[in-house]
Amino acid sequence: SEWQRKLALRQRRIDAALEVFQGPVARVDFARLDADWHGEIRHIYHALGLELSASALSAMEREMGRAANGTHHTHRAQIAEFS
Repeated sequence: SEWQRKLALRQRRIDAALEVFQGPVARVDFARLDADWHGEIRHIYHALGLELSASALSAMEREMGRAANGTHHTHRAQIAEFS
């Protein structure tokens, strides 16, 4: 219940902040990010009105390569335990 409370609180804070924010906003679909991160990143940059440069994409690819063997993969298993 604490986990759900914190998620609901975060969502209320995001909604309140976006209500008054006047700049561009990109909504990230994490399932699409998982399935096709290149496409989702392009979508995000487009929504924000930004150019996705070759150097930025290259840096992201390097980071994704490093993260592939990182410890963050255990988060998925931990979240599954809450279900």
